[in-house]
Amino acid sequence: MLGVQAALGRTFRPDEEEPGKERVVLLTDGLWRRRYGADPAIVGQSLRVDGQPFTVIGVRRRRSRARRVRRSDTPSALVQECKVPVFR
Repeated sequence: MLGVQAALGRTFRPDEEEPGKERVVLLTDGLWRRRYGADPAIVGQSLRVDGQPFTVIGVRRRRSRARRVRRSDTPSALVQECKVPVFR
């Protein structure tokens, strides 16, 4: 995912963007610390995003930021500093 690295767990795999795959989420370091008390056991746990279950696959590195990309580079440009990027 555009150079994003995980401090805990892992980042997204290309196959996780395919329809029908398990919903997964990568938390930002700040969200992980504020909402989940920096608990490393959050990886592998399920949480709800917009009422849908997602499995936490990891936590981004603290200084890792998603880069803004041109629309021509990807079908859906990333919004810089998404709090909870998700794929279905």
